[in-house]
Amino acid sequence: MIKVMICRDVFPPCIILCKTSIYRLWASTGTKSVLDVLDAIEDEDAAVDEIFIAPPAVSVESDEDSGEEDGRGTIDNLSGRQLCAPAVAVLADGRVIGDDDGDTEEEEEPQQASTSKKRSLKDGVDYKWTNSKKRLTKFPDARPLAAPTIVVGKSASQKLDFFLSDVYPHLVRETIKYAAVTDSNFQLTIGELKRVLGILLLSGYHSLPSRRHYWSTDEDLQCALVAGAISRNRFEEIIRYIHCADNAHLNLSDRMTKLRPMMDILNARFGEAYPMDCNVDLDETMIEYFGRHGCKQAIRNKPVRFGFKAWCLNSGTNGFLLRFDIYQGASGDTSEVERKFGKGGGTLLRLLDDLPDAVRALPLRVYIDNYITSLPLVAELRRRGYACTGTIRENRIPRSCPITDQKAMKSKPRGAVSVVYDTANEIALTRWKDNAVVTIASTLAAEHPLQKASSRWSAKEKKKVAVDQPFVVQLYNRSMGGTDRADQSIRLYRINMRRKKWWWPIFTWMLDAAVFNAWVLHRLDEHGGMSLLDFRREVAQTLLAAPGVTRARRAGRPRLCAVADDSRFDGMEHWPEVAEQGRKCALPTCKSRPSSACSKCRVALCMKCFRGYHQPEQNV
Repeated sequence: MIKVMICRDVFPPCIILCKTSIYRLWASTGTKSVLDVLDAIEDEDAAVDEIFIAPPAVSVESDEDSGEEDGRGTIDNLSGRQLCAPAVAVLADGRVIGDDDGDTEEEEEPQQASTSKKRSLKDGVDYKWTNSKKRLTKFPDARPLAAPTIVVGKSASQKLDFFLSDVYPHLVRETIKYAAVTDSNFQLTIGELKRVLGILLLSGYHSLPSRRHYWSTDEDLQCALVAGAISRNRFEEIIRYIHCADNAHLNLSDRMTKLRPMMDILNARFGEAYPMDCNVDLDETMIEYFGRHGCKQAIRNKPVRFGFKAWCLNSGTNGFLLRFDIYQGASGDTSEVERKFGKGGGTLLRLLDDLPDAVRALPLRVYIDNYITSLPLVAELRRRGYACTGTIRENRIPRSCPITDQKAMKSKPRGAVSVVYDTANEIALTRWKDNAVVTIASTLAAEHPLQKASSRWSAKEKKKVAVDQPFVVQLYNRSMGGTDRADQSIRLYRINMRRKKWWWPIFTWMLDAAVFNAWVLHRLDEHGGMSLLDFRREVAQTLLAAPGVTRARRAGRPRLCAVADDSRFDGMEHWPEVAEQGRKCALPTCKSRPSSACSKCRVALCMKCFRGYHQPEQNV
């Protein structure tokens, strides 16, 4: 019996198949499909540890949520596309079959001597190893951080507006276009959209059981700020139609095509406002999602186990999100770069190539984890003028490398170090024994100057002792956590309103990321001080009290009209229509409950107040 369970994040995974019987997999020079792997394990004997299945190709992505959660069951539950999806098998002895990264061990024991040469030829990289200490090329020193001049001195909401100033008109245009299919009278203004965004941001720190409760009149539930900014029905109407792309001009080869215009706008704005930190790290973050979609991932040991995986290039110092993209799995375009450096390496090079010229001109120091790091990738980054530091897996180190074996390092005392140099590519491989054995490839630093790690408990001496730590490990620990720092901050106050659209979690995550970036710049501008919660509250309150909201007194407290001035007084397409009687007239001086309303403003108006309501001089 083959069972389906959650996979660990070793390859771009979606599902694991574990076989209880003992089999032997055929060696492969290319990625196999699930059917190929199942056919291959029919006869001979070798222990099969795990089989990883990449996300299958999906021909059409729907706008709607597809219902129940997937990812569990047996092999009989897999669809046809899943059976044809690329698969990678891991044997019990550590060998990997079906990986195209060029770093797996695929030869039998008698042929191990030639494996390194074959791998070098496949990578196109020649290595010249030596144990002698070599001096690596010195990269320019990092620059001090500072907020860009375009946002210096601006308020919290103005900093956020810098990122969203092009997003607002784009969303208004596409939302009206999308709504025209079913409601030709639907209109939307930027002022209304800002108030909707303000409510979304407020839901991140002011959570209620459902979004309808924000308009409740009960004392323990009511939120006067929300109820006064926009009516509940108008909010629901805008949320229903909000859209990011033109459905008539979708790029079907891009599985994120419904979000691509907004992603491109934000990536461009993030690059313009980057605080010019030379330390950047690439890592993944999970965007929670429990529906069905071809790009959905299931990864163990993550705070968010189910959802979309986003590649994020962040500042290593303060976590500022410089650029991002959503992992699309097997259906994404596989370029020559990705075939040579792997999915992670190809993504890194693509994100770096898309950076603004001012950022690319910096002496960037790139930090990556062992999922991405390979020696050909480190050499390629050095050739492009970037320093690179990353942990590396054992099976991605050539057999010709004379570094101390992992088994031998485990028997050495804590703090032991082994360093070798590749003189051809100026790469230092540093292996260090701490609680576990860690190997780091770097073109920036190696062992010296030797540092001291934080005190470790020694069971032998019954006390805490100082442990030697290579300098490259300290650099890595200092700058690799930028993505994790940003992810932690964004998750603190995530937008708490859901919809049945597969792209909605990514859409709200992008808004939260823009707020986080604006907060980082605000702290640089103000030299610290304001917390993320205070920043978010200030922005939400500013958006909910956006220009165009008219105040009037009723029952001793201000009452807000939800129609923005630029829509109310434009003199275009305001027509009376029959409406359900019960709502009070929108003109504050009128006490009637008319059975008519404005077709554009969507507010109740009696006929005698209709003209005056739409004239600015009558509402001063």
